[in-house]
Amino acid sequence: MVFTKEVSLYYFAHVLSFFLSLLPENMRITLARALSFLMFDCLRLRRKLIFNNLRIALKDKTDKELEQIARLSVFHFILTVIEFLSERNGSLGKNINIENPEIIEKALAQGKGVIILCIHMGSWEAMGSFMTARFCPSYVVVKRVGSESLNRFVLELRQKNGFYSILKKKKGDGFLQIKEALSRNHIVGLVMDQS
Repeated sequence: MVFTKEVSLYYFAHVLSFFLSLLPENMRITLARALSFLMFDCLRLRRKLIFNNLRIALKDKTDKELEQIARLSVFHFILTVIEFLSERNGSLGKNINIENPEIIEKALAQGKGVIILCIHMGSWEAMGSFMTARFCPSYVVVKRVGSESLNRFVLELRQKNGFYSILKKKKGDGFLQIKEALSRNHIVGLVMDQS
């Protein structure tokens, strides 16, 4: 096997995932705090977008309050990524609970599938894993994540956790995949993005 940049990235993601899976929860939280400080305060990545979105949504908040919310948002995003990478054995959704599961059961009883709309916050990956374990196969409509090898790793990890991807490759095929999943009475999640 020839180790190209793509192959190396794929295996690096596996090694990173393995080592993160060895960390206890408190160490994952500490790592997320350190990385969020680096990202938000040092590198200042996506700060402008984050503040613009918060100003639109929370017009009554002061700049200090918005900064605190923004900092926590970055921390929780990084913690979610660490949690996703850490769960290599299909247990990502193990700590999820939902209120009123009978609503989903009733919708599935109609045999038309279910569409769930959620925002790109919190651990929607864990929610999808839980939904598959609790109800039926669940899918999410996604864009490609980074390079081909990184995207392959993410798709494989989602699948290990029982959360399947609808990945648009050409015009119209995303819709066809959604229609197919719903025709099998499965769940499709639509995740609203940041921008």
